Amino acid sequence: MSEAVQDQRVVLSNGEVNPEAGIAHAAVPFMLGLVGAVIGMALLQPGMLRHGPVIVSALLIPSMIVCVGVYAWSVFNPGDPVGVIVDRAKRTVAVVQANAFATRQNLIDTDEIARAALETAYDRDGYETTHAVLTLRSGERIPLPFIVDETGLTAFKSATGLSRRS
Repeated sequence: MSEAVQDQRVVLSNGEVNPEAGIAHAAVPFMLGLVGAVIGMALLQPGMLRHGPVIVSALLIPSMIVCVGVYAWSVFNPGDPVGVIVDRAKRTVAVVQANAFATRQNLIDTDEIARAALETAYDRDGYETTHAVLTLRSGERIPLPFIVDETGLTAFKSATGLSRRS
């Protein structure tokens, strides 16, 4: 890959998840596996198709209900931010969120970011934690728990162009 292309994208993450990996959802392989098993059984033992309603009611309908539940849970609980992909050419920031079943990217135009700063918070026991917070022009705040020092914040600001604006 050429350096010109590499310079257009900056990836910041917590190190546990690769934000540039394909966005996968657990429901799709689950459904494909069960449907594939039914097709495989039909090819190996064609007489099994006589019991189609049993197969549908015992395997496919319950798996569909599970997959719809997993999908709905993933939509309403997208998970914590685990990475940020800054695309300088498109002037966008993709905040990558992950939960147990899926990852998703929320694209934000760099002009929509009002500020990025380190903030200190205290938990119930009084322990201090420092993390970066993106504040959008709409007032929405997006915590980035993987940027915990001034060096990481400076790298993010220079990649997004925030350092030139402020």
